[in-house]
Amino acid sequence: MLFKVRNDLTAVIPAAISDLVESEFGHIQDWSSANSLGINLSKTKEMVIFRPGSRAKHIPPREFTDIKQVHAAKLL
Repeated sequence: MLFKVRNDLTAVIPAAISDLVESEFGHIQDWSSANSLGINLSKTKEMVIFRPGSRAKHIPPREFTDIKQVHAAKLL
């Protein structure tokens, strides 16, 4: 008998390539599909982090609106 176990994934994408977020998430979705693993979008969250005192507080528009944006997250 074969069991596949999924676990949490945390992807960190630097601001310098933040325009590639949709592309990177697409790669994760493709890999998951190829390995018969699903992504539960209702449990998927996005958090944008800025350095303290940063002037760059503008969050670029996102293509994937199914993913909720949060201000805090707990990583176990």
